[in-house]
Amino acid sequence: TPRMPFDEDDFYDFDVIHKWVDGHGDVIRRAVAGELVVVDDFLPSDAARHLRQLVRDESDWSRDRIDEDIDNDDVAHEFEASTGPATSLFTRVAMALASRYGSSDGCDALYPSFTASRYSRAPGADTVGDRIDIHDDFALSPVELANGECEWNARRFAGVLYLTDDVWTEADGGCFVDHNASRDDANDTGTDNAPMRRIVPAFNRFVAFAVPRRHAVEPVRTTSKKRHAIFGWWYAAATDKEINAHVVDDDMKVYYSDDDDDDDDDIDDDIDEDN
Repeated sequence: TPRMPFDEDDFYDFDVIHKWVDGHGDVIRRAVAGELVVVDDFLPSDAARHLRQLVRDESDWSRDRIDEDIDNDDVAHEFEASTGPATSLFTRVAMALASRYGSSDGCDALYPSFTASRYSRAPGADTVGDRIDIHDDFALSPVELANGECEWNARRFAGVLYLTDDVWTEADGGCFVDHNASRDDANDTGTDNAPMRRIVPAFNRFVAFAVPRRHAVEPVRTTSKKRHAIFGWWYAAATDKEINAHVVDDDMKVYYSDDDDDDDDDIDDDIDEDN
């Protein structure tokens, strides 16, 4: 059967989206099992190119820059972020993935929240490209209910779709670096210098994993290309244990308590630190 021409309206048809992604298996369920899921040619090429063009055409970018702050446990990162048409369209894909996972008994409902990102490096021998230091993505986010009460949601899964140039190599930088396999988290052993997995942000490559997972984004090295992507998380209702492990103040900020023996990154709001 000849393939039908791509149309942006395809993103509004869940039957079409499921045809695009169901062949990759239940991506989120694979992540539940602890797999770092890496899928090439995630979307039909025309659909992925359409998203890439929308991201490239986006004009409303904000630069997100934080230096490392040990006292507040802020991880150093710098990149640009935007929520535009491409983000809205990809969120439909994220909803389709969540529906496959949520169709199984006993699975929490998942709520996607995605953002476009742009990583670059300014010309000059001494410049450092955009990047994110090692972090694990865990965060709580308050959701105000219709009755005015607050419900806490936690990041359960993370995903990123790379919308880079057709040719992007490891030498260009900006690789996703998985540190999770280099540690024995149960015994808090291992070092961040141990062997790790490095994933090149190739065009139309999708990466997903369960949160928390320790990872980083290497500095972009190239000055001639920009590393575009759409990244984000699927949230679900936070457990009592997750909520009780944090101190929540009147400004709806979240901190790890002093006796929390986890080494997760403290998040003081829903700052988009990822991928």
